[in-house]
Amino acid sequence: MFEKASLKLVFMTDEQLDNGSYKMKSKTFSNLREGANADDLNAVAEALASLQKYSLEERYQVITNRIG
Repeated sequence: MFEKASLKLVFMTDEQLDNGSYKMKSKTFSNLREGANADDLNAVAEALASLQKYSLEERYQVITNRIG
């Protein structure tokens, strides 16, 4: 049974780590409605990313279902 859903955006900062990769930061937006589709979530992710300082690298839809 659907419990909750969120959209997690992962951004690459301009801070380089010792191993040569870049530090990542994430932001999570909670309380998505059940049945939010991937196209809508991608549109929201792109709109939010355009307002951020860092570049968007990854996006996730996180769904929590109750199993018991």
